[in-house]
Amino acid sequence: MKLIIESNGVLVTPSIAEKIAENPNQRVAISLDGEARVHDKIRGVKGAFEQAVKGIKTLLATGVHSQIIMTLMAENIDQIEDVIKLAQSLEARSVKFNIVQPSLRGADLHARGKVVNVDRLLGLYKKITCDLQAQYTPRLHFKLPHAFMPLASVMESKKIVPSSEFSDLFSSVAILYAIS
Repeated sequence: MKLIIESNGVLVTPSIAEKIAENPNQRVAISLDGEARVHDKIRGVKGAFEQAVKGIKTLLATGVHSQIIMTLMAENIDQIEDVIKLAQSLEARSVKFNIVQPSLRGADLHARGKVVNVDRLLGLYKKITCDLQAQYTPRLHFKLPHAFMPLASVMESKKIVPSSEFSDLFSSVAILYAIS
């Protein structure tokens, strides 16, 4: 059975980590939204960063390599590389970058202009997936909405093979994207 957990990491104890480690088919992701001051501010809890890191270290002590999840916001995008470096030092298997969605708590962030605009997101996508991925060990995951992705990437991710009647169009679109 697959065990998938997304958590803030605060309540990870040695006994919980041992139980998780017993499952050979587990995936654990812990949220870290920047260095301590910024993470604690975003989460609204003083000490949340230290507790999350402690949870990751507790999991690592049992052989569980976590994924780090960072939700990109205006107040933390300058800390992307710091989070990647931290993830590498914590032997995280990957770092996943999320975009704030305009629902629940995210709706308030959108209303207050605390989200990253589309132009900046596209630049961050390139920086993370091209520049930073080449420099660091953990796999870096950053999924843009399909509307912002090159057509070739969307088709590849969906395993869509263009029919022969569209192959010339597909090649033209891919070439246009490559030179833009």
